[in-house]
This record gives sequence, structure tokens and C-alpha cells, in this order.
Amino acid sequence: MVQNSRFFFGLVCWALG
Repeated sequence: MVQNSRFFFGLVCWALG
């Protein structure tokens, strides 16, 4: 489930940026 965590992190970065 590491990929899921990365995907979530990417979403957060996208939401911030």
C-alpha cells in the first residue's frame, strides 16, 4: 500500500500547488 500513500501525497502536493 506504499503506492497508495504516494498517490495521496501527490494529491496533496497538487492541491497545494
